[in-house]
Amino acid sequence: MSSPRRPQPAKVLVSLLFRRGSADDIPPWLGTALERLRTLLGPVDYSGEIRTFSESSYYAAELGEAPGRVFLAFAPLVEREQLARLKLATNAIEDELRDDAGRRTVNLDPGLLSPENLVLATGKNRGHRVYLGQGLFAEVTLLFQGGGYRSLPWSYPDYAAPWCGEMLLHIRKILLRQLAGHPPTPEP
Repeated sequence: MSSPRRPQPAKVLVSLLFRRGSADDIPPWLGTALERLRTLLGPVDYSGEIRTFSESSYYAAELGEAPGRVFLAFAPLVEREQLARLKLATNAIEDELRDDAGRRTVNLDPGLLSPENLVLATGKNRGHRVYLGQGLFAEVTLLFQGGGYRSLPWSYPDYAAPWCGEMLLHIRKILLRQLAGHPPTPEP
């Protein structure tokens, strides 16, 4: 018989897709989204490079043909049962930042990085997802095995990409230091 026990807290990771502005400038809605995320989640202790999201045209109608993308990790660790609350809160930020036509300017996908996996929250049900309540589901997107992140048959191609695995290994090192009792080092 197994005995229930609480898992270690996890690190919040947010994938932020955004509509680019008319120039290569940082659009104002991106700055507002970052401000709202910091208010919700605390200081950022990892910010990835801004990339062009080109793996799918799924977001083109709202975010344009070549939306920008950045991954952020936040210094405070959270209890894992907070995932649904985080997804609802990021959905509210998306709604706040819609344009005058009602289209999103940002897409925020929160997840929890633990020493053993990356779990994402979604409103879309599939056979491999677990219902969290409030219309939301959890998906184990990547497993940590053999010193790296391993994709699963349903992993999104960008999450399965080598650059993403390298980034997650870096964030995992930050997480492991925190779990060992070392304070986080927020980015300026």
